[in-house]
Amino acid sequence: QQIQQEQQQLQARQEQQDDFELLPKVTSKDVRSQLRQRQADLEQPGMSFYQAGTNGLFYQSWVQGLTALPEQLANLPLYTALVTELGVGQLDYLQAQQQQNAELGSLAMHLQYRAHEQDASKARFYLALSGKALSSKASALFDWQERYLQQPRFDELARIKDLCTQIRLRKQQSLTNQGHALMMSAAGRQLSPMANLLDQWSGVQAIAQSQTWDQQIPELAASLASMHHQLWQAEGHWLQISDAPSPVRPASWCKQEAGLDKAWLALPASLSPGQPQVWLTNSSVNFSARVYAAPGLGHEDAAALWVLAAYLRNGFLHRALREQGGAYGGGASYDPMLGLFRFYSYRDIRALATFEDYQASLHWLSHHRVDPQQLDEARLSVLSSMDRPHSPAGEAKASFWQHAFDRTLAKREQLLAQVLAVSGQDLLRVAQRWLWDKPHQDAILGGQDILKPLEAHGFVLQGRL
Repeated sequence: QQIQQEQQQLQARQEQQDDFELLPKVTSKDVRSQLRQRQADLEQPGMSFYQAGTNGLFYQSWVQGLTALPEQLANLPLYTALVTELGVGQLDYLQAQQQQNAELGSLAMHLQYRAHEQDASKARFYLALSGKALSSKASALFDWQERYLQQPRFDELARIKDLCTQIRLRKQQSLTNQGHALMMSAAGRQLSPMANLLDQWSGVQAIAQSQTWDQQIPELAASLASMHHQLWQAEGHWLQISDAPSPVRPASWCKQEAGLDKAWLALPASLSPGQPQVWLTNSSVNFSARVYAAPGLGHEDAAALWVLAAYLRNGFLHRALREQGGAYGGGASYDPMLGLFRFYSYRDIRALATFEDYQASLHWLSHHRVDPQQLDEARLSVLSSMDRPHSPAGEAKASFWQHAFDRTLAKREQLLAQVLAVSGQDLLRVAQRWLWDKPHQDAILGGQDILKPLEAHGFVLQGRL
């Protein structure tokens, strides 16, 4: 009897609405309508230069837009991770690393991408070979970048195998830390071309692919060498950031300089929603996701969906999933680049009941008056992600990539105004339009004990991770 009373008291306390008017607070009325925009100090074909307080550091990237997707598309992230970790020219990887460490702060290749705001079947991709060094070592940075563009050594098979093993083990170790992200990826690939591609790069498809690397190192090395030759044929563009008043030019350079290529490339098609998925791993807790197709950032409903995710997360899901359900975390998110609206739980002791809570959150929204205080908090949560502070160099990099992907100041301020204008009726409208009784994809990762109960409810085993 006492336990029941205490349970009822706890539930009453969890559902109690506190009076936040007693506390000082920030509201959406305090948000300025104008965003910061860092302009390049020099912008010309072949060069974007930003003068910023860098404490004597020199940041430089050689950026090239992809004009076509490589044949071995699934191996593109592996290529970017490996290439600067290998030897170059006549140097093996140990000699190269020792000399780099003596002259540079860092050197790495990375991939930047963004889906089209209006057409989810297209995306834009950039490869960037980026490094930093003391300003006095700028010429050394030019030299190392040129070497890795021209002479990376894909013949170091033992080194490639060692790096592949490290990457594979990191992917395996991520299961119990990033299981919810993997399930959002596994479910999202059924609904979005960009999500399908990212699942090949960093999701469950990538984990499965990594299991085969050790058996095909020679073939993999040849594929990466061919990809390198294929990728770096086009013109490129410099991004430089330093505290000097003007950019630095190399004495000679192996590539043709030009403006940023802004081609939109067609993506491989995604699948359609199918049967609920269950994935097994060695875990005593579960990670689940429910994913709906949603519009991209250029759609009129994007701002309302973004606020809706924060409103459901703060108003219902945190209490239902964590406080009452026992999960370590959970909520909802809207990803405008992928065109997905997602529910998720993290380190969850429940399975089917969590999916019921996802649906219950929509029922709660439609049967309770939208709370103005919680709505304003949801708006602020979204706005905080739109205008985060950066270091001087980070602000310059953010400005460059916003320009590369056509995220103009006008577009960003328009989105800010739309977020500030989201009303309670807007939340109900977009939930009805995109979520309520709409096709969706479910996925869950957990231990062997969840399999039979889930199969009885239509879930299909996809594999073991």
